[in-house]
Amino acid sequence: MLTLLAAVLVTLLLGGGIAVILYLTQSQRQSSLKHLARHLACDYQSLASLDHETRHAGFRLTTAGQIRHVRHQLSGTFNTLPFKVFDYGMVTPAGVRTQTVIMLGMPKLPSGSLYISKHTSWQTDTFVDQEIVARTALRPLPAGVTPASLSHHQLLSEHPSHLMPLLQNGLLDWLQNHPDVSLEYSNRLLMVYRPGLLIPADGIESALSELERLHTCLTTPPI
Repeated sequence: MLTLLAAVLVTLLLGGGIAVILYLTQSQRQSSLKHLARHLACDYQSLASLDHETRHAGFRLTTAGQIRHVRHQLSGTFNTLPFKVFDYGMVTPAGVRTQTVIMLGMPKLPSGSLYISKHTSWQTDTFVDQEIVARTALRPLPAGVTPASLSHHQLLSEHPSHLMPLLQNGLLDWLQNHPDVSLEYSNRLLMVYRPGLLIPADGIESALSELERLHTCLTTPPI
């Protein structure tokens, strides 16, 4: 009886310790992001619904995840660019994988929808029994024109003939400087993330600056 009681107490103590650690970790991130929100003059929500436009854009990340809520969302404008930043979690066989996602509002691109990433294989959320099917059919660049430095990437576009001019207009340099970043564009929204990476609060402003450069690469007409 005493052995059973001791085992129960140990289990409760361990569970309580883990809960405290998780609370303190989330509390620290929440505090840091609230401070950042004041600095950027934007809104902060500790828990928010994934908005309708993002849910229905057919992004591979959110299609695979199926989770309809996000944590620690910042929303506002950065040098006139509308943005959202949030932590998005997926349940995998190894546990919950969370990544920071940055969304930018974009004009319509000649390339149509885009998916550019080293992340070539998708598995749905552990609790979702379905295949990942892109809402819009995306095709690769024609054989022989993929830049050698991006040979390990998937470069998929709704209109591949319009993707090469974007690469020549600065997108290639940007991707070479950020080789582990995944980029998706659909429904006038740009989604950028690195699978499994949480960006610390003090790194988000510089990440937004880098995405401002990316926005310029994608929207400046080729010379």
